[in-house]
Amino acid sequence: MPKLTETALEVMRSAYPELDTNKDFILGVLTKEEESFRQTLKTGVTILEDELSGGSTKL
Repeated sequence: MPKLTETALEVMRSAYPELDTNKDFILGVLTKEEESFRQTLKTGVTILEDELSGGSTKL
């Protein structure tokens, strides 16, 4: 995702010059959001696997 973000920043920099100033902040926030999403997804997959392994036909 960082390469995609860097490309988007490059493309949009002429319309939004503040993107250059805030590039490190933007990439830092994006990295934290990706880490948080990965953890949420991992937790959800674990819950789903636990439910599926229980043999119940109802969730």
